[in-house]
Amino acid sequence: MVHHKKRPDEKKLVIMIFFLLLPHFEPVFFDEKVHILDLVYNLGRILSAAYILCYVCFQKQKISRIMLIFIAIQAWYFLDTIIQVGFSKRILLNTISMVIGCMIIDAYADKHVMQVIEAQLLLYEILIYLNFITMLLFPKGLYVTEWQHENWFLGFRNTFTFTFIPAMSLSMIWSEYTKKRGRMYVLIAVCCVSAVLGHSATCLLVVLIMTAGYFLRVYRLQIFTAVNATIGYVVFFVTFVILRILDYLAPLFHRLGRNVTLTGRTFIWAHTIEKIRESPVIGYGQQSPDIRVALVPEAYGATHAHNFFLEHLYSGGVIQFALVVLFLLIVIYHLQRYKRHEIAKLMVLALVCIYFIYLVEASFYLSLYSFLFLCANVKKICRKCESRPAVT
Repeated sequence: MVHHKKRPDEKKLVIMIFFLLLPHFEPVFFDEKVHILDLVYNLGRILSAAYILCYVCFQKQKISRIMLIFIAIQAWYFLDTIIQVGFSKRILLNTISMVIGCMIIDAYADKHVMQVIEAQLLLYEILIYLNFITMLLFPKGLYVTEWQHENWFLGFRNTFTFTFIPAMSLSMIWSEYTKKRGRMYVLIAVCCVSAVLGHSATCLLVVLIMTAGYFLRVYRLQIFTAVNATIGYVVFFVTFVILRILDYLAPLFHRLGRNVTLTGRTFIWAHTIEKIRESPVIGYGQQSPDIRVALVPEAYGATHAHNFFLEHLYSGGVIQFALVVLFLLIVIYHLQRYKRHEIAKLMVLALVCIYFIYLVEASFYLSLYSFLFLCANVKKICRKCESRPAVT
């Protein structure tokens, strides 16, 4: 085993990547309630974008295929929204953050993938611990929005998973690289307690799957591959979302005194599919929450499709859906190539959790996309971890 201390230039690089990523991971609390900090974050987005674009140009950095596809996804989503809904500052800033945030990951992962992981993990830890503090201080919620009554630093309880799962996975990868477990244990414990305090069944279930899958070493099973995880998701998507198998089980569940709508999600899926059939090619763009809620009177506050792929079909049609599928196929290809490596298996464990999130939520979040970019760089991470240096 090679023992070494981190060089000063490595530490500086981690700090630089951290601050480049920071403005693109704005806490929901700042966006909703602290407008002066929202302005600071918006300025940071512009500066970060200017820097990384100059870096890519002057360093003659080759843009990867997966990055080009992701740019195409975001460009189509942005243009489709402008054409059908109109221009808004929010959609512009969101598009900038999505593209630039992933471009930072893509650009630096080529030669400095472990520094990218360390910087992003540090960022997630700060966000998660601050969120945990607000949950302890304000158990009934830090603030109220139009559609949700219990929100904390990271927003509504169901959205915690969008940060928790990538953070937990990166902490597992980092512990595998450094052979130090304490930092990972603390983060996992805080995520589990936060899920319990938030009273979100979705968040709690996903965090427990991730935690149990790791400590019980389920992810090491031979069947645990990216291809098999994807096949499993497709089966669940078709049976539960498209064919609505739960409708046929309704009489049984009613006898047991249970509801089969998954908190109104089956109604949302049915209405969304009806609308998709009316505009299958280009969708409808990013519509306002008021318009989306009016589409599903049976479910309160249904501001999105509560399914990742349905949301892409609704907002961008078959064009956007095809680009997203192509993006995911590249990720799956890279993970499958290293399916026997510990790091790839840890990533597949997170992918299973992400697929679960994608089944019940419409999660267009940078945290999940940026993690998939790291999955596409699994080869570089595996090679770094094979040397297994003890970082002090």
